[in-house]
Amino acid sequence: MKSTMSLVKSIFILDGHRGTYIPQNLAEIMLNERHLHTYEFTTDSATLKRMLKEISEDGREGEYYWDNWNDILSFYTEIRNTSNNELFYLTQGEDGDLWLIHEDELDEWNEYNNL
Repeated sequence: MKSTMSLVKSIFILDGHRGTYIPQNLAEIMLNERHLHTYEFTTDSATLKRMLKEISEDGREGEYYWDNWNDILSFYTEIRNTSNNELFYLTQGEDGDLWLIHEDELDEWNEYNNL
């Protein structure tokens, strides 16, 4: 049985029960600047925005839906809170839940998820 985690600074984004719609739901959130106006990805934002737009507009039937999603989870994980300069990592748990894990809690997250 797994021990419990205490993620105080981390942010829950989307429930894993959304299934194959998680990439599209996240893309819609990320493209709506009102939701995450104090957060920005620390890597190439033009490529990321293109991938998010393709996911959002083309949906699950889009040719690059899963390729773009895998690239986002692999290469675009660092997100900085511009109001306080704290670093978060976009992470999907075993149950499919999507989180922004605070840098101070990343080791605990990885240990809990056997990463």
